[in-house]
Amino acid sequence: MKNRLLIFPLIFFIIFFTSCNTKNTSSSERKLDEISGKITIAVYKNYEDYIKYAAEKYRKLHPNVTIAMEVLDEAKIENALKEKNTNNLSDILMAQSKKIAYYYNLNNEAFKELNSNFSYKDGFNKNRLEQITINNKIYAVPLDYRPLILFYRKDLLENKGIKIEDIRTWSQFYNIGKNIYSGSNKEVKLLTLDQNKNIYRIFLNQLNKGYIDKENNFNVDDIAASRAFDTLNQLYTDNVLDLAHNEQEVLNKLKAGKSIFTLASTDFIKTLETLPKEESWKVGVAKLPAFEAGGNRDVQEEPVNFLINNKLQNTKIAEDFIKYVTTEKELLTEAMNKYYMLPAYNSIYSENIFDNGINALGGEKAWRDFEGVMKASFNDKYNSEYEYIDALIWSTVKENLGKNIEGEKLWLDIMIKYNKMQME
Repeated sequence: MKNRLLIFPLIFFIIFFTSCNTKNTSSSERKLDEISGKITIAVYKNYEDYIKYAAEKYRKLHPNVTIAMEVLDEAKIENALKEKNTNNLSDILMAQSKKIAYYYNLNNEAFKELNSNFSYKDGFNKNRLEQITINNKIYAVPLDYRPLILFYRKDLLENKGIKIEDIRTWSQFYNIGKNIYSGSNKEVKLLTLDQNKNIYRIFLNQLNKGYIDKENNFNVDDIAASRAFDTLNQLYTDNVLDLAHNEQEVLNKLKAGKSIFTLASTDFIKTLETLPKEESWKVGVAKLPAFEAGGNRDVQEEPVNFLINNKLQNTKIAEDFIKYVTTEKELLTEAMNKYYMLPAYNSIYSENIFDNGINALGGEKAWRDFEGVMKASFNDKYNSEYEYIDALIWSTVKENLGKNIEGEKLWLDIMIKYNKMQME
């Protein structure tokens, strides 16, 4: 009896120790297997370095696997889908969430439905999965989130005696920007954005509105639509907002002190790290101003996912590599540390890295702030028309910026254009 009493705690200890070890085993510790073959991957340019790093790590585990990469060509993908010929497309492709329904509409057999081979889907948030689900079938695996943050020249703002805490609403932002523009001999505009970034849609999201309603149709509240344009047009007309041709022009204006703020996701930090030391400056981050005191300051842009080309007969390598890239703890930690990507996989959010300082931000511990923006953001919906709607609205908005036109009239013009597009 005495010996039996001693055995029970021992068994408990062994079971506990074994279960803990199993739970904490990462995919980097898995044994080498007989998996072999070649896969090709098409990636967005700004994700190229991370996927290349992940591929090198993967090949150390699976030396008989060859991974070839190319920069994603959206025109090539769209043409192949329209022609119902995906033979020349990569085995794995990256796609923004807004692209999934659009691609499916062009060719509903082009990409592999993943439900049966996506055992780890519970590791992602429900809202994130809904964006890539069509007819109750999941067609992609989430990679990241893209929270939108204001990056600003801390040194320039301090020199002007302005505290970031004093900028909580777009009205406050507008008043400060107007004063800075007039006081700088009309040389400094407070906010510069890449014109490819649709700030009108961002404003709508701040008002908890999107282009697509719960019934998956184009239907935007006209009051929110008008308010978003009127605010944007005021910022632009009175030289608080400057729309640059590309991100490099944005960076040049920040360097020259011609602008103080820009709006970007976390990967902009990597851009800041490329600056020569003699050109570096103090950079801070802050949430967007709200439309009213206490209003929504949390917005994100379209995140990125992986698709598998349905032409691929043996999908074992593709599925395993995607799982590795999106869930491997050590890999995702490096993605944050080196490439400033905010992963979509939930388990990473319990890691200590979220409490680390970021050198390019003067050691500021901003990861939890980025996480907070992601969690509180409006979850946009996408349908097969989203690409067309987005392009139509943003081009119309840009054409009318700086003109004496009210948001209500602009929205009526957009609806007329949309209805005409539907008829054609």
